[in-house]
Amino acid sequence: MSAEAMPSGGRTELVKAMVTDVIDQLARWMASTGTPDNLPPEMLSIATVTSHLAVIALERHGLEFAVGLITVFEMTLGEIPDDED
Repeated sequence: MSAEAMPSGGRTELVKAMVTDVIDQLARWMASTGTPDNLPPEMLSIATVTSHLAVIALERHGLEFAVGLITVFEMTLGEIPDDED
């Protein structure tokens, strides 16, 4: 089923699930460091921006754009080095 053929509620749920995955990555990072005090500002910024922009992107530009945007943020999250590296 193409993104356009997917019911609107399904598109929203897909984007929400992807944002949840980004937030989960953030939570895992926080758990692995033992304290949120070590959280790099970039991580919090990425999670916050992702959640807001994903909803706007879905409403204004459709599912494909929203998914692409979230994917870019996920890749960025993966590139932030841990303090231990």
